[in-house]
Amino acid sequence: DGLVEEAVASARQQVELGRARRDDQMVLAAFAGAAWTLVRTGHEAEAGALLDEFLERRRENPAGVTPGYWMVYAALALARLGRRGALASLNESSGPRFLAAAQAVDAGRFAEAAELLREIGVPQLEAEVLVLEARELAAGGDQPGAEARLARARALLEGLGATARLRELDEAWPVPSRSGGT
Repeated sequence: DGLVEEAVASARQQVELGRARRDDQMVLAAFAGAAWTLVRTGHEAEAGALLDEFLERRRENPAGVTPGYWMVYAALALARLGRRGALASLNESSGPRFLAAAQAVDAGRFAEAAELLREIGVPQLEAEVLVLEARELAAGGDQPGAEARLARARALLEGLGATARLRELDEAWPVPSRSGGT
């Protein structure tokens, strides 16, 4: 709903609840989700420290919990911080498709990650990967490719009713018809 400070407070609360629980199944999911929220709301240093703790916990107990959706959130947050390749340092064995998608994000193989997430059926994560891919394509000069990825991401987010996320995208990537541009 665009309530940024409330989202940040909730993310921080989830981290504290996760720490109090001391169960990697809860802690890792809480850390990854909170890091994603924090990096998107301008709290990069806090997100980075949380991801460092996330990675360290995973290194200490690699078989403690099977990677789930939260591994993708960690990969997305790491990518937003410019820390691609950080998950590769965990030497995770192949496993669930969420892990494969996270590893693809970590390696910058966004099209592969988006396809895996589409197959799994998690449109919100697929949309976020498409946004990362669009950023990379635009930086490389492929504006038509970037616009195609953004159009797909927007369609997914519209289908989810993710109006606040759509507003964020509109601020970062104005749609030509909405911005008055060509």
